[in-house]
Amino acid sequence: GLLGPDGKVYSPTLVRVGVNAHHSVEKVSMEYLVNERCGGGEEDKFSDGKGNGNSSNKFEKALERDRVKCLLLDEAQVVCSTLSFSGSGMFSRMTKQFDVVVIDEAAQAVEPSTLV
Repeated sequence: GLLGPDGKVYSPTLVRVGVNAHHSVEKVSMEYLVNERCGGGEEDKFSDGKGNGNSSNKFEKALERDRVKCLLLDEAQVVCSTLSFSGSGMFSRMTKQFDVVVIDEAAQAVEPSTLV
């Protein structure tokens, strides 16, 4: 575990953003956490399981999933993302800023991509 400012052990909230999360981090992946909060997968949220979802309902569900994604990012104490995904609009809608950004394998990145 990690030690907080008070010297006590704590487990920070973590979310992994991006596509194709490895199975070892699936339970902290954005899609998994959104499904947990919204109750079900994409198909469950948008239709009756037979492809008969109405477009208004689909739009409302998509907005709710997007709101939950932003909420998860704001609640997380640690956010893991690929460098390319860090430029997504989701990060621009966050209400808090990052204190520290660590770029893994930064030697492989072109300089402009690190400015995202």
